[in-house]
Amino acid sequence: MKLLTPLLLIAITLFFVANANAKTPNAKTFNVQGALDAGYTQEQIDRYLATGQDVAQPTPKKKTPKEIEDRKKSTEKYRYRMCALDAGKAGTEYAAKQIEKTCLEEYGLKPKGWFDW
Repeated sequence: MKLLTPLLLIAITLFFVANANAKTPNAKTFNVQGALDAGYTQEQIDRYLATGQDVAQPTPKKKTPKEIEDRKKSTEKYRYRMCALDAGKAGTEYAAKQIEKTCLEEYGLKPKGWFDW
């Protein structure tokens, strides 16, 4: 029984070490669909899989004018929200209006009136 206890501890330790190594393999996993979505061509992917050498970064997709405009609008909305949150921390309504106005001027935006939304 005295010999069984240390052997049991060694066996359990080896089991956990082997199990941990099995969960974290050293080899990189490669996602072909992810590479295609990122803009790599099939030829670049095949060359990478064949040689294991890194390929040049894909050329970024050009944004359409609609995407650029949507991004600009979402950034504008975000800045209005952030300025409103800052203004909400003010003690009085007048102070809140002044804080919001100053914050928006920093971003080059105008305060919106009731009918501007």
